[in-house]
Amino acid sequence: MAEIIYPRAGTVLDESPWGACKECKDLIESRKWKELTDRSIAGARALEPRIEEDDATLRQRHRALLEIVFGKIE
Repeated sequence: MAEIIYPRAGTVLDESPWGACKECKDLIESRKWKELTDRSIAGARALEPRIEEDDATLRQRHRALLEIVFGKIE
């Protein structure tokens, strides 16, 4: 198990190759992409409230990243 320390988000104990917290790891393994995207956007906005992009733009970017890592997603 890897321990990853993020200065603003805290410590994540992770067994996966993704550097994800347990909740996100579970979503990835369950292939719940919408829920993972929702959680990712909420987390990003909580850590950096000055994000100017709208949710639609952030969803599009997150999907593109997911497809780079996991291939075509539904």
